[in-house]
Parts: sequence; C-alpha cells; structure tokens
Amino acid sequence: MNAHDILMYGDRTLRAGLDAVPMNWWTQAGVCGGWSVKDILAHLTSYELCQAEALAGFVQPGPTPTLDLLREQGSEFNQRQVDARKDLSPQDVLRAYEDAHARLMEAVSSMPEALLSKVGTIPWYGESYSLDDMLVYNNYGHKREHVAQINVYKDSLAQSA
Repeated sequence: MNAHDILMYGDRTLRAGLDAVPMNWWTQAGVCGGWSVKDILAHLTSYELCQAEALAGFVQPGPTPTLDLLREQGSEFNQRQVDARKDLSPQDVLRAYEDAHARLMEAVSSMPEALLSKVGTIPWYGESYSLDDMLVYNNYGHKREHVAQINVYKDSLAQSA
C-alpha cells in the first residue's frame, strides 16, 4: 500500500462529496443522525488531527492534544469535537479540515515507507495490522462512509427541489 495515496484518494472522495452539496445546505441537520455536512466535516477534522498526532509520534514524540481527548472522552469525543466547531462557518470548518489534512500528509511524508507497512507497529489497533492498514480503515473508509451519507442527503435535496 501507499499511505500517501490512501490519504490523497480519501481526501478526493470527501471533496467530491462536499462539492456535490451547495455550501448553503451544509448547516442543515439530518445528514448523519442530527449532524449536518458541516458537522461531519468537523468530526472528520478531529480524526485527521488524531491521526497526524499519532503518526508524527512515530518519528518524533510530541504533544498529542486531540488524541489525548479521544482517549479521555471515549464515546463523547465525536460530539464534543463537533460542538467545539459549532460556531464556525462552513468555510472555517473546511479550512480547519484542510489544515488538519495537511498536517496528516506531512506526518506521513516524514515516515519511512518500511515503518508505514510494518505489521505489528500498532498493537493497540491489532497485532496483525500496519499503519497503512489503519489509514485505509480509519481514514479512507471513514470518509467513504460519511460521503455515502452526504450523497444520500444530496439526493434527497434533489428530490425535494
């Protein structure tokens, strides 16, 4: 696998889903439970940050504030991260996502390819998994799941128009 490509294609998939919905519809609830498109993007932003912090730590340990919140807050993390961005405009949330994605791409770029593909480097995720595997499931797959919800929402907008 190629971590850079995994992240690039996940980002492209997300952006295509976002581009399909006019930004003035990004704040309407009901895309994923009570979440809007903006809320989904806020949620995904927090996961980009968690992954960037986790991967950067393999090269040079440093602070992991978002990852620490995920560990501390457990099941409340997702909603708290969305709530933390509720007063931001859709454009501001998009910029926050872009910044977080750039941090994640930078973290991956700083890692040796052999480390990204080495099985067993993340025992907390599963002994038989590599960092590449985690990125496929937790980044690319996660985005695909939410883009599918955004696409259903977009289709419902088209039907109601």
